[in-house]
Amino acid sequence: MKSETLKTRLQEIGYSTPLPSQAESYGVIKSGSDCVMNAHTGSGKTCAFLLPIIEMISSGSLGDGVHVKCIVVAPGRELCSQITDVAKELTKGMDVKVMMCIGGTGYDRTVERFRANRPDVIVGTPGRIAEMISGKGGKKGVVKTAKCGVVVMDEADNLLLSKAHKESMVECLETVKRGNKGVQIVMASATAGDMKEGVVGRWCREGWKEVGDGVGSRRGEEEEGEEGEEGGIRMIDNSRHISATTIHGVVKIARDHLKLELLRKILNTSPNPNQVLVFVNEARRVDIVVEKLSDMGIIAAGLKGGDRGDKDERVQVAKALRDGRVGCVVSTEIAARGIDAVFLTHVVNLDLPTDASHYCHRAGRVGRGGRPGVVVSMASGGKEKGVVGRWGKELGVKVADVAVREGMMRIIGVE
Repeated sequence: MKSETLKTRLQEIGYSTPLPSQAESYGVIKSGSDCVMNAHTGSGKTCAFLLPIIEMISSGSLGDGVHVKCIVVAPGRELCSQITDVAKELTKGMDVKVMMCIGGTGYDRTVERFRANRPDVIVGTPGRIAEMISGKGGKKGVVKTAKCGVVVMDEADNLLLSKAHKESMVECLETVKRGNKGVQIVMASATAGDMKEGVVGRWCREGWKEVGDGVGSRRGEEEEGEEGEEGGIRMIDNSRHISATTIHGVVKIARDHLKLELLRKILNTSPNPNQVLVFVNEARRVDIVVEKLSDMGIIAAGLKGGDRGDKDERVQVAKALRDGRVGCVVSTEIAARGIDAVFLTHVVNLDLPTDASHYCHRAGRVGRGGRPGVVVSMASGGKEKGVVGRWGKELGVKVADVAVREGMMRIIGVE
């Protein structure tokens, strides 16, 4: 890293040695190559893509003049807020402006802020970013992308594969690349392996590089096609990655109504969990569990998406979780991606996730940056317990049989 200002800033906020994902991706992104970051959750991927981009902007080597130099797209308000906070913290004292553009706020007001601030970096949800580029309601877009240097997709598999975001994300990419074929594309995700070759090959230029966990090769090293062909793109490794510092346990529950009592016991084990994130599968269950915990004398906050979740409240709860101001949060799948809560020690799957990929993202909320973490899944009967065990084998982690006895969580067997 050449920027002394950025080096000083990193020292001020306590960053010393880069994590592996940050060290590996730094040179690739600075080289201008398109990049697929296959990094496990908690590996520091936000800084991994932000640091080289910020350094290039500050040195004047990325983008041009007053145009937006970097567009970061993420699938939710909470993740956008977190990325924006990190970017602003890194650029404090530097001549690099960062702005968040998300749905739920007035479009006209967002446009006014954009024109007033002229940001170098915009962070936003795909729908709002698409509006800022292409316009809305007969009004022209205000983000000119012809000189944009890089587009980053955080949780790229979600943005490009899910029904909720795919249409808007594709619109953004098609518009940007139509007038700017040289724009650099960076895709980041803990489950980038879920993206097939066609998805990556459609948006990344020839010579794109893959970095991250378990990656030993790059495009063109296997079955390389003729020059100019779309063939020769190898499949992204389908492996998924979870921090090695996380302990995984499963508890077999005889009846579902006993889950809340077990949760109460887990919350009161010794040593006491610092912060607990409890996952349920339905939005209506969030309020029910929060109320039941309140009846037990346990204060918990709820986090849910969809029509049932107030967006401002979600942002506040997510921020309280990140800042360590709430001890227990009950959430739907919305908290499984992107939220980096440094004080979080335990994840409890009150309801099991739908598959190994969702388990990976839930489990990735703990064990971040090499910190210890615990994931406990409650299984209704032997069949569900077996499912958790199979996920563990698929993900390459050991899942232990655990029980709460005498106020402590104890391992009673290993799959």
